Amino acid sequence: WAPYGDTFLDGAWTFSKGLWKSAYVAASDGVLISHVVPQIAYAGAYPTAPLTDATHGGFDVTVRVHLDSDEAYDGYELSITSDWGGEASATVDVPAGASAHEVALPRADGVRLWWPNNMGDRPLYNLTVATAGAAASRRVGFRAFALVTGNDTNPEYVAESVNVSGTSGHGMRASGAPLKIFRRGMECS
Repeated sequence: WAPYGDTFLDGAWTFSKGLWKSAYVAASDGVLISHVVPQIAYAGAYPTAPLTDATHGGFDVTVRVHLDSDEAYDGYELSITSDWGGEASATVDVPAGASAHEVALPRADGVRLWWPNNMGDRPLYNLTVATAGAAASRRVGFRAFALVTGNDTNPEYVAESVNVSGTSGHGMRASGAPLKIFRRGMECS
Protein backbone atom coordinates (compact mmCIF):
# COMPACT_ATOMS: atom_id res chain seq x y z
CA TRP A 1 0.00 0.00 0.00
CA ALA A 2 1.19 3.45 -0.87
CA PRO A 3 1.48 6.01 1.93
CA TYR A 4 -1.62 8.13 2.45
CA GLY A 5 -1.70 11.69 1.21
CA ASP A 6 -4.53 14.14 0.52
CA THR A 7 -3.33 16.61 -2.06
CA PHE A 8 -5.34 18.75 -4.43
CA LEU A 9 -4.21 19.19 -8.07
CA ASP A 10 -5.99 20.98 -10.93
CA GLY A 11 -9.34 20.96 -9.15
CA ALA A 12 -9.26 17.28 -8.17
CA TRP A 13 -8.34 15.41 -5.03
CA THR A 14 -5.28 13.20 -5.59
CA PHE A 15 -5.43 10.60 -2.88
CA SER A 16 -2.37 8.35 -2.90
CA LYS A 17 -3.71 5.58 -0.72
CA GLY A 18 -4.03 2.19 -2.39
CA LEU A 19 -2.13 -0.32 -4.49
CA TRP A 20 0.83 1.20 -6.32
CA LYS A 21 2.74 -1.83 -7.66
CA SER A 22 1.79 -5.18 -9.16
CA ALA A 23 -0.47 -7.46 -7.14
CA TYR A 24 -1.06 -11.15 -7.73
CA VAL A 25 -2.52 -14.22 -6.11
CA ALA A 26 -0.21 -17.19 -5.67
CA ALA A 27 -1.57 -20.69 -5.29
CA SER A 28 0.53 -23.50 -3.91
CA ASP A 29 0.37 -26.94 -2.40
CA GLY A 30 1.02 -25.42 1.02
CA VAL A 31 4.64 -24.40 0.43
CA LEU A 32 5.52 -21.05 -1.19
CA ILE A 33 8.90 -20.06 -2.60
CA SER A 34 9.35 -16.67 -0.94
CA HIS A 35 12.63 -15.90 -2.73
CA VAL A 36 15.64 -17.46 -4.42
CA VAL A 37 19.22 -16.32 -3.84
CA PRO A 38 21.87 -17.66 -6.24
CA GLN A 39 25.33 -17.61 -4.64
CA ILE A 40 28.07 -17.64 -7.29
CA ALA A 41 31.80 -17.99 -6.60
CA TYR A 42 34.67 -18.08 -9.09
CA ALA A 43 36.20 -21.58 -9.01
CA GLY A 44 39.25 -21.13 -11.24
CA ALA A 45 42.85 -20.37 -10.42
CA TYR A 46 43.73 -16.90 -9.21
CA PRO A 47 43.49 -14.64 -12.30
CA THR A 48 46.69 -12.77 -13.14
CA ALA A 49 45.48 -11.84 -16.64
CA PRO A 50 42.09 -10.76 -17.96
CA LEU A 51 39.62 -13.64 -17.97
CA THR A 52 37.94 -14.68 -21.20
CA ASP A 53 35.08 -17.02 -22.03
CA ALA A 54 37.64 -19.62 -23.12
CA THR A 55 40.07 -19.29 -20.20
CA HIS A 56 38.01 -18.78 -17.05
CA GLY A 57 37.99 -21.65 -14.58
CA GLY A 58 34.24 -21.96 -14.08
CA PHE A 59 31.94 -20.96 -11.25
CA ASP A 60 30.48 -22.78 -8.27
CA VAL A 61 26.76 -22.09 -7.93
CA THR A 62 24.78 -22.70 -4.76
CA VAL A 63 21.13 -21.72 -4.66
CA ARG A 64 19.55 -20.69 -1.37
CA VAL A 65 15.80 -21.29 -1.56
CA HIS A 66 13.62 -19.54 1.03
CA LEU A 67 10.30 -21.28 1.66
CA ASP A 68 7.18 -20.40 3.64
CA SER A 69 4.91 -23.21 4.69
CA ASP A 70 1.62 -23.41 6.56
CA GLU A 71 2.60 -26.79 8.03
CA ALA A 72 5.60 -29.14 8.19
CA TYR A 73 6.39 -31.40 5.21
CA ASP A 74 8.91 -34.24 5.23
CA GLY A 75 10.62 -35.27 2.00
CA TYR A 76 9.67 -32.19 -0.03
CA GLU A 77 11.20 -32.11 -3.53
CA LEU A 78 13.08 -29.08 -4.91
CA SER A 79 14.25 -29.07 -8.51
CA ILE A 80 16.67 -26.53 -10.02
CA THR A 81 17.37 -26.07 -13.73
CA SER A 82 19.42 -23.50 -15.63
CA ASP A 83 20.10 -22.24 -19.15
CA TRP A 84 23.78 -23.23 -18.90
CA GLY A 85 22.91 -26.88 -18.28
CA GLY A 86 23.36 -27.05 -14.51
CA GLU A 87 20.63 -29.12 -12.86
CA ALA A 88 20.13 -30.40 -9.33
CA SER A 89 17.39 -31.68 -7.10
CA ALA A 90 17.09 -32.12 -3.37
CA THR A 91 14.69 -33.66 -0.92
CA VAL A 92 14.28 -31.39 2.10
CA ASP A 93 12.26 -31.39 5.29
CA VAL A 94 10.25 -28.18 5.42
CA PRO A 95 9.19 -26.97 8.88
CA ALA A 96 6.07 -24.89 9.42
CA GLY A 97 6.85 -21.21 8.91
CA ALA A 98 9.90 -19.77 7.14
CA SER A 99 12.93 -21.87 6.24
CA ALA A 100 15.94 -21.77 3.91
CA HIS A 101 17.59 -24.63 2.04
CA GLU A 102 20.80 -24.66 -0.02
CA VAL A 103 21.27 -26.76 -3.15
CA ALA A 104 24.59 -26.94 -5.03
CA LEU A 105 24.61 -27.18 -8.80
CA PRO A 106 27.38 -28.76 -10.87
CA ARG A 107 30.20 -26.34 -11.74
CA ALA A 108 29.25 -23.84 -14.45
CA ASP A 109 32.19 -24.26 -16.83
CA GLY A 110 30.85 -23.31 -20.26
CA VAL A 111 29.28 -19.98 -19.37
CA ARG A 112 30.09 -16.69 -21.07
CA LEU A 113 31.34 -13.85 -18.88
CA TRP A 114 29.23 -10.78 -18.13
CA TRP A 115 31.04 -7.52 -18.93
CA PRO A 116 30.46 -3.95 -17.69
CA ASN A 117 28.93 -1.42 -20.08
CA ASN A 118 31.03 -0.77 -23.22
CA MET A 119 33.50 -3.57 -22.39
CA GLY A 120 31.68 -6.53 -23.94
CA ASP A 121 28.50 -8.60 -23.94
CA ARG A 122 26.32 -8.98 -20.88
CA PRO A 123 24.89 -12.50 -21.19
CA LEU A 124 22.43 -13.49 -18.49
CA TYR A 125 21.24 -17.01 -17.73
CA ASN A 126 17.90 -18.18 -16.34
CA LEU A 127 17.87 -20.20 -13.14
CA THR A 128 14.55 -21.84 -12.15
CA VAL A 129 13.57 -23.42 -8.85
CA ALA A 130 10.45 -25.60 -8.94
CA THR A 131 8.44 -27.49 -6.34
CA ALA A 132 5.27 -29.54 -6.66
CA GLY A 133 3.13 -26.40 -6.54
CA ALA A 134 5.31 -23.37 -7.28
CA ALA A 135 8.22 -22.08 -9.34
CA ALA A 136 10.51 -19.04 -9.23
CA SER A 137 13.13 -17.82 -11.71
CA ARG A 138 16.15 -15.53 -11.52
CA ARG A 139 18.55 -14.21 -14.16
CA VAL A 140 22.23 -14.41 -13.29
CA GLY A 141 25.50 -13.29 -14.85
CA PHE A 142 28.99 -14.68 -14.29
CA ARG A 143 31.93 -12.42 -13.47
CA ALA A 144 34.93 -12.55 -11.15
CA PHE A 145 36.11 -9.51 -9.23
CA ALA A 146 39.14 -9.24 -6.96
CA LEU A 147 40.53 -6.31 -5.02
CA VAL A 148 44.28 -6.68 -5.48
CA THR A 149 46.64 -4.60 -3.36
CA GLY A 150 49.97 -5.99 -4.52
CA ASN A 151 51.87 -7.46 -7.48
CA ASP A 152 49.63 -10.34 -8.48
CA THR A 153 51.84 -11.21 -11.46
CA ASN A 154 54.57 -12.43 -9.08
CA PRO A 155 53.96 -16.16 -8.29
CA GLU A 156 55.67 -15.82 -4.88
CA TYR A 157 53.37 -12.95 -3.92
CA VAL A 158 50.29 -14.93 -5.03
CA ALA A 159 51.39 -18.00 -3.03
CA GLU A 160 52.05 -15.92 0.11
CA SER A 161 48.74 -14.06 -0.21
CA VAL A 162 46.40 -17.07 -0.17
CA ASN A 163 43.84 -16.53 2.62
CA VAL A 164 45.68 -13.42 3.87
CA SER A 165 43.61 -10.35 4.68
CA GLY A 166 45.24 -7.13 3.46
CA THR A 167 48.67 -6.19 2.13
CA SER A 168 51.01 -3.21 2.34
CA GLY A 169 50.57 -2.09 -1.30
CA HIS A 170 47.55 -0.40 -2.79
CA GLY A 171 45.88 -0.82 -6.17
CA MET A 172 42.76 -2.20 -7.77
CA ARG A 173 42.30 -4.82 -10.41
CA ALA A 174 39.07 -6.39 -11.72
CA SER A 175 39.51 -9.97 -12.95
CA GLY A 176 43.13 -9.30 -13.76
CA ALA A 177 42.31 -6.20 -15.85
CA PRO A 178 43.17 -2.65 -14.68
CA LEU A 179 40.20 -0.85 -13.16
CA LYS A 180 39.64 2.63 -14.52
CA ILE A 181 38.27 5.20 -12.12
CA PHE A 182 36.57 8.33 -13.40
CA ARG A 183 36.63 11.32 -11.14
CA ARG A 184 35.14 14.69 -12.11
CA GLY A 185 35.68 14.09 -15.79
CA MET A 186 39.27 12.84 -15.37
CA GLU A 187 40.32 9.26 -16.01
CA CYS A 188 42.65 7.76 -13.41
CA SER A 189 44.33 4.35 -13.46
